[in-house]
Amino acid sequence: MSRQLGDFLDAYMLFTEETEPCELYRKWVGISIIAAALQRKCYLHWGSQTWYPNLYIVLTGPPGEPRKGTAMASGYSILRPLNLKLSADRLTPEYFIKELSLCATTTQFDAGKFMNHCSLTVFSKELTVFIGYKNSQFLADLTDLYDCADNWSYRTKGGGSFEVTGAWLNMLAATTPEQIQAALPAEAIGGGFASRVLFIYAEKRGKTVPIPIENQEIKQKLIADLEEISLLAGPFRATNEYIEVRTEWYVSQSQDTQVIQDARFAAYYSRKASTATKLSMIMSASRSDEMKLRAEDFVRAVEVLDEAEIPMMRALSGVGRSDYAEILPAVMEEILKHKEVTLRYLMNRFSHDTTQFHLMKMVETLELMGVLVYAPITKKVHVNPDFSKKQQGGQEAEVN
Repeated sequence: MSRQLGDFLDAYMLFTEETEPCELYRKWVGISIIAAALQRKCYLHWGSQTWYPNLYIVLTGPPGEPRKGTAMASGYSILRPLNLKLSADRLTPEYFIKELSLCATTTQFDAGKFMNHCSLTVFSKELTVFIGYKNSQFLADLTDLYDCADNWSYRTKGGGSFEVTGAWLNMLAATTPEQIQAALPAEAIGGGFASRVLFIYAEKRGKTVPIPIENQEIKQKLIADLEEISLLAGPFRATNEYIEVRTEWYVSQSQDTQVIQDARFAAYYSRKASTATKLSMIMSASRSDEMKLRAEDFVRAVEVLDEAEIPMMRALSGVGRSDYAEILPAVMEEILKHKEVTLRYLMNRFSHDTTQFHLMKMVETLELMGVLVYAPITKKVHVNPDFSKKQQGGQEAEVN
């Protein structure tokens, strides 16, 4: 059976076009449901490493407005008919591990080759309902499971144990920056669980749609194509062009001294190559059943990561020690949006959120990070040319 709609992710974006969530939310929901269909039965073994196409994706934004739940509901309507293993929202950590162990299945790929695995996708409209509040042990378990251990054991308080063979956990959830701050202990920020999460941040809906339109014909074809994707099993093969492009990017990234020096994101950047590799498999499966990684798959993977990075800083706003930690990402985003602004403009823009003293501290911080250049004589700040590749659009004109 062949695909009915060509590239799955492109078709999914078309299917959700007349809904209110922003493009970023819709895109990452589409990515997550492809990952859910692939499970642990698909992988890339390269050198001494093996990658699996699982991701922890958390749609993040203020309550209501960005339409996090709406974005997830569209993806769920495509994913649910496949009867893949999905986790319930409200589970104790112990019962969740039991549920994961009960997902055990055997998949055949190639002649006479079999794989035993426990593949589960968490689909939670509120992250804190799933992880609880400052539950360090459960967060440690989720951190451990992200790496897809061949054999993973869990001992209960009562002395029993669960054995998970071929662990694989994928997650799509939603929350607000305030809930992140309330739910995650300090040690989870900048490392551990949070460093493995892709916080996809948006403040506003993409458009206003009084009556959302759902094309049933496209929906049924998407379900059929996702089912086709779910039949894929075995290793992805990296083409020479893929290896060349990934190698060139990897060397370039390791030499890039302009990466944001925010301690909360240091571990994320150290894992970016691994995340891009996972995404490459998802992009390959989106366009074709061939299970070959081509240069275009890696380029597309890096593009979607780069697109999400600057807004991602807003997800952890307020999680920090300085008096201006909450507003710093907003100031940075405003400067990146306009490329050049005056201090007067920034002070007027954020007069209800900060003081002149703290505004100057933020400008100094962003200059040390390599994001901007400050000209004391004109009292203007502009984006550092070396940082321009990290921009997310905006206008060239100066704002006075």
